[in-house]
Amino acid sequence: MNKNLKYILTVSLILISSVTFAQKTENNSLTLKDVLKLTVENHPLVKQKEDELRVAQFRVEQQKSSYLPNVGAQASYTRIGPIPAFSFAGQDLELAPANNYNIGVFVHQTLFDFGKRDSQVDYAASFLNSVKDNEDFIKNDLSNQAVKVFYGILVLEKSIAVKDTQTAALQEHLNITELKIKNGTATDYDVLSTKTRMVEIKNEKLELLNEMNKLELYLKELIGMDRAKGITVIGNFDLAKFSINSDSLLTVAYHQRPELKLVEDARSTANLQKEMASQLDKPVVSADLGYGFKNGYEPNIQVMRGNWFAGVTLGVPIFNGNLTENKINEANASISAADKKVDQVKESISTDVYQAVSDIKTAMEKLNSAQEQIDYAKKSLERAKVQYERGAGTNLEVLDAETALTQAQLLKVQSMYKTIISYYSLRRAAGDKIY
Repeated sequence: MNKNLKYILTVSLILISSVTFAQKTENNSLTLKDVLKLTVENHPLVKQKEDELRVAQFRVEQQKSSYLPNVGAQASYTRIGPIPAFSFAGQDLELAPANNYNIGVFVHQTLFDFGKRDSQVDYAASFLNSVKDNEDFIKNDLSNQAVKVFYGILVLEKSIAVKDTQTAALQEHLNITELKIKNGTATDYDVLSTKTRMVEIKNEKLELLNEMNKLELYLKELIGMDRAKGITVIGNFDLAKFSINSDSLLTVAYHQRPELKLVEDARSTANLQKEMASQLDKPVVSADLGYGFKNGYEPNIQVMRGNWFAGVTLGVPIFNGNLTENKINEANASISAADKKVDQVKESISTDVYQAVSDIKTAMEKLNSAQEQIDYAKKSLERAKVQYERGAGTNLEVLDAETALTQAQLLKVQSMYKTIISYYSLRRAAGDKIY
């Protein structure tokens, strides 16, 4: 092989690879795992919750700053007049300068507050936990939407394939009908009725394509993709082995469901609110320390001299207008409401679990019977075709049998979709994270 031929082959391989890569880039292939990952990473609601999470984290840090000393610097200038002075032995003696300067650094530190700062930090942390659980709730909800859209596209693709198969079968039947017309054993009516049915199928396919396009646009919205880019979903309706036990699922759901975590967070926050309110009447011990320079000291009142101070303060609340009592009453009411909300959410979760179990059992039974219906429809179609070719049957019987087979196939596709969606609904009811 000469050098020119090697060069041509190398360039050709590079061009082919480039075209293949460009095609993959233009038409993104996505599995369910890809869709779920992109949804929880790119959806605006998730990004919003991430920002709220950072806000809550900063609030916790703000409360923690109360453990540290408060340090400040101050500089002041004061002009006074008249200057306090008196005469002694024929001399005027000034007791204070006309221009007063004061520069210093001051430190304030809370020494003991009997748990006030701790409860405030815990209160801020409770909101942080709520934001985290709310983020999980949003991600779980979006993931379940993504699952429905993903499998919705797949089921439409299979439905379109069924329509294509039906069209091909009718075209084959049309060829047979036209041959029978030539032989004088069929009429133009048979051809017209067959073509009419084919046009109906074409229109039905267009509707399916339109619905699939809508779902693809919604999927792009969920995963944060440019609407102009093409996508191809890759997946099947196979289910992993799983067991259905309502009691065990309910126990798991009580530990995992984000809705229950959110109301439990609200109850925890209400308890912390009560704890904070009960500490309003507790004393606070603090220390103050300062060092600086100022003038006005004898014997030379114009000279800046160093000075310091240190002190300890005990603050004891005596009466705050029944504020503490009212805040405790408010917190008790919030706790009571949260307790009732927890009971209500548990009842709702119980209903979700039992409904999900019922749905998946029914869906699996329908899926099994759908295959039987397809088998019967195929046999009916075969007989209708044989009778028509022999002249013992009508064209309408063939078309009806063909339609019955298509409906059975579409029913199976829908049953596959309902089964897989029921499976993920069962996981959602149990609080499983599918993303």
